[in-house]
Amino acid sequence: MNIEERQALIDRCKTIAAWREKYGDYANVMMPALEAKKIAEIALSSLQADGSLTDEDTTPQSPAQQWIRCSERLPVEGQSVVIANIGHGCICEAAAVTYYPPHFALIEGLEASNYDGGASISLAFEATHWMPLLAAPEPGGDES
Repeated sequence: MNIEERQALIDRCKTIAAWREKYGDYANVMMPALEAKKIAEIALSSLQADGSLTDEDTTPQSPAQQWIRCSERLPVEGQSVVIANIGHGCICEAAAVTYYPPHFALIEGLEASNYDGGASISLAFEATHWMPLLAAPEPGGDES
């Protein structure tokens, strides 16, 4: 990383740190995946350098799921999945849906409408990728 890239990263980190003050604790703010990756690599490197990061911390807890391009393959009919519109290196929109060819529909119970029910909210984006939902937790497992 050259000096200009380093300074740009420092400036961006300062901006990100200020987001909480500007947008609140629970705001959803997006950043390009490449930028997030660089910041994560620096954070991990820092934790490894001071000895506070173990192999267990960096081992995935379950097999990583991969986004599947809709142009390559679609879910089976009736399958509930997460869909996303992935563009410019970030997830622009996402929703939990069920696939009913040739469309995706919001999972039952996730539908929404305005205060008097006169207008409903529907999917207004084109899905570019999808992935299966995670399996439900085992009964009797840790409830925390």
